[in-house]
Amino acid sequence: MKLPIPNIININRPAHTLLFITEAKTFRADTDRQGVLTSGVETIEAECPSLNRLADSLEHIAESATAPLGRKLWIFTPYLQVSALSVPSMQVEGVDEETLVQALQFELEGMTGQSSIDMVLAYHLLSVRDEFNNYWVSQVHQLVFEDIVLAAKKAGCRLGGIFHPGALPVPLHSSVTSEWIRLECWPGQILALSKQNEEDFNIRSFYLDSNHWQTELEEWFSEQDQAIHSESLYNNQIEFIPATDHSLYLNDNEAIAIWLGHWANLLLQNKVPPVPVLSPRSKINKELLLVSASGVGALVICGTHLLWNLYYTNHYTSEYESLQQTAKGIKALQAEIKKKREQRNTIKKQLTRLESDSKSIPDMLAALQKRPSGLLRAIATGHPDQMVLEEIEIDVDKVIVRGVTLESVAANEMTGYLEENLTGMGWSFDPPKKKDMNLFSESGGPWEYEIVLNDMGINGFKPVADNGINTAKR
Repeated sequence: MKLPIPNIININRPAHTLLFITEAKTFRADTDRQGVLTSGVETIEAECPSLNRLADSLEHIAESATAPLGRKLWIFTPYLQVSALSVPSMQVEGVDEETLVQALQFELEGMTGQSSIDMVLAYHLLSVRDEFNNYWVSQVHQLVFEDIVLAAKKAGCRLGGIFHPGALPVPLHSSVTSEWIRLECWPGQILALSKQNEEDFNIRSFYLDSNHWQTELEEWFSEQDQAIHSESLYNNQIEFIPATDHSLYLNDNEAIAIWLGHWANLLLQNKVPPVPVLSPRSKINKELLLVSASGVGALVICGTHLLWNLYYTNHYTSEYESLQQTAKGIKALQAEIKKKREQRNTIKKQLTRLESDSKSIPDMLAALQKRPSGLLRAIATGHPDQMVLEEIEIDVDKVIVRGVTLESVAANEMTGYLEENLTGMGWSFDPPKKKDMNLFSESGGPWEYEIVLNDMGINGFKPVADNGINTAKR
């Protein structure tokens, strides 16, 4: 097995890479271990039309990269679903993480109407106020998340996390310290952030599909302390929002470098970043650890109590066999998952092919409608003067041209002319049939001829812009 040599010997490979993936372009920034940008922002011509295509876009970015991606990868995309949730503190007090995630998924499902089945959710507690816990949450479908993790692995990276680029919980202006507010324009929504003190940080979403979002935003803005610093962040979504003290437009690499620099410092200089992080988590099988610990204990006991050796041997043999059955079940489940993934990839290829066909079929049908007139035009312009056309017969999947000619070779010339000028129109030609009528004693002839055109249908049809018919009379 070959080791990934390029990743090992490339000492200049960055420690971290941040990718801001938008619908039209991708912006890349590399940092060192402390989160300091090591170079300017690079613009990559890699589009991403939807969250479901993010893994494909990541593979394209890795393949076309001028330099290897960092050992750890951080992805920002506005397609990620994010929401601010408020849950009664009494409902989540003292609950474990799994129960809390289920409670947040239930609240999110009730707010958005979207099912939480097979969704991966990340959360961060913003504040506790008025007996409510306020959370900032993000989620993505399990299969989409797995594809992104796999694409990062193929690129030789470890996925640090996936984020919505909104709601950076630190001020953009370097001189601001503790109190500030910010309005952010993103596709489909406006995010309003308020930092009134060290412990109170709140986020509110204003969705652009609402008819009253501007009025509601202005009311929220007027309720804030106008003495504290206010700022705005604009992506490619420019909306009419209240004026602020400071604005940052993500329309050039210098501005994006400032913004990504704040994200890099936040993510890499905090052991627990104050944002919801969608990242792979290692899962420890507690039951397996318990069995292993019991096994070690059994060996110790067997060493001191030989009389119990047979009992413990039989017991752990049974446990081992049980674990083997479990391992087989896991292996079968993994094989089934692999099979489903292959089926899904096959369907994706079929959809891609159908999408390609859908663009060519209308042109093909339009040309097919013109094929009969093209055939008649070719016959009219292509037959020699010594030939007489008597009949054109259509028989299911073939067209038969019959007539009389004074020269035997004229039928062959006519067939060659049709074959040359009807190229790509879905016809195949049999050698012409000729029958000498023996009416002329000296030279023979005239001859009855029959030219057969076989219709090959769609499979043999290759429409061209010009049917290639020479309209000049032969």
